[in-house]
Amino acid sequence: MKLEDKKVILKKIRHLPDRFDDYTIYSYKKDRCLKVHTQHTEKGSTYILQEQGFQHQTYFFDEKKEFHKKLKKLIELEFPRSRKLYINKRF
Repeated sequence: MKLEDKKVILKKIRHLPDRFDDYTIYSYKKDRCLKVHTQHTEKGSTYILQEQGFQHQTYFFDEKKEFHKKLKKLIELEFPRSRKLYINKRF
C-alpha cells in the first residue's frame, strides 16, 4: 500500500488505464474505502465502483467519463478532511 496526497490522486484519476483488476482507496484510518474493478465482456468494459464507508453501495458504469466523475465525487464525500489516502492497486 502506498500513502499519497488526495490532490494527486484526484489528478491521476483521469489517467487510469482502461483495464485494471483491482484499485482500492482507503482512508488514513483504513475504516472506509472505495473499490474499483473492471469487467470485460464482448460489448466492452464495465466499470464497477463499490463504496464502503458512510453508505455501502455498488455502481456500474459503461462509460469511463461518467465513472471518473462519480469516483471524484465519492472521494470528496468519503474522505472530506483527509489529506493523505492509502492506495492499493493491481493492474
